[in-house]
Amino acid sequence: MEEPEDVVPQESCPVNRKDEGVIYSPARLSDEVIRMETGLPDKAMFSRVVGLVQRLEGSIVYAAGWRVEGMTMESQVFMALMKVRQNYTHLHLTQLFSCSTATVANVVKTFIHLLHRLLFKTMNRESMPASFLPSASNCRIVIDCTDIEVAAPKEMDKAKMVYSVYRGMHSFKVLIGVAPNGVITYCSSLFPGSVSDKAITMQSGLLEHLEAGDKVLADKGFLISDIVPDGVSVNIPPFLNNGKFTESEVRATREVARNCIHVERANARRLQIIQNSAARIITRTKSSDHITPVLIQLHWLPVHYRIQYKTLLLTYKALHNLAPSYLCDLLQEYTPSAQPLLDYYVSPHHDSLQWVPGHSAVQHPGSGTPSPHT
Repeated sequence: MEEPEDVVPQESCPVNRKDEGVIYSPARLSDEVIRMETGLPDKAMFSRVVGLVQRLEGSIVYAAGWRVEGMTMESQVFMALMKVRQNYTHLHLTQLFSCSTATVANVVKTFIHLLHRLLFKTMNRESMPASFLPSASNCRIVIDCTDIEVAAPKEMDKAKMVYSVYRGMHSFKVLIGVAPNGVITYCSSLFPGSVSDKAITMQSGLLEHLEAGDKVLADKGFLISDIVPDGVSVNIPPFLNNGKFTESEVRATREVARNCIHVERANARRLQIIQNSAARIITRTKSSDHITPVLIQLHWLPVHYRIQYKTLLLTYKALHNLAPSYLCDLLQEYTPSAQPLLDYYVSPHHDSLQWVPGHSAVQHPGSGTPSPHT
């Protein structure tokens, strides 16, 4: 009887005695299955992740308060990655790993937090924008508070509590933390608008996640240097003294502003570009025309044009790993027999997103101007 394609012969990958009862041991699985279940490219990469975890094996504190002894570290890491990637139910994982639901819950919660702590800083450094180097290369997070306007409460004491003097409105505030690459990594609970940025930072729990060597970038309102953990530095723009900034203070202000604005724009810039380009493609508008009337015009388009517009945005997100995994899995490369009108579209005959590679611009009949590639 032939071995299934997705199973590696056991003699080449011996299974640990602890995993003898495990149906879905990673030692028996192929690169393709590892990639499908974890999102990692191959078994070699998976082994490197396991190696990082094994260095801390003796010091791991499990979430439930008791250690999992009947399963290898490799299988525990594999289970946690499967939960993150596929979101299998605990019951399904108990069948695959021959254990109880309590064990699954203990392993998943423990190793998701552990993997985050091990891998977060490496990912942060590798995706660091050039504008942060070299002066802010150890930046861990950029923080700011966002105000959400609310109706004025009828009771005077509550109205006073939620009134923001700085904003001149009744509001709630939330502390947002953004990584240098533009990913939101922290979001606090809501606080009344009258609470200061420093008080919110202190009460939000953010400081518990900072470690020695980290740098925090913030606006002038965050006077938090005296409350951050030892070894953590806070970089805020200097205050104006004696009516004039010194040359070094001007440079420091520009540096902080450059990095903060880079992060603020990173959240919306890419999607805004693809949104504008998609609108021009759908409406066949020249790139020299202002985009605002074009976006307004989208509200009056026929339904099938609106569907195409949404599809362009979803396909872009899927191509750049910004969409859910089920959308990314629908992507199929399409080779047209003639020059396509749209770079990205949904085929009416297939339930999949199809994309045309290698086209830097699309020439529209009568426009005389190619639309920018998305």
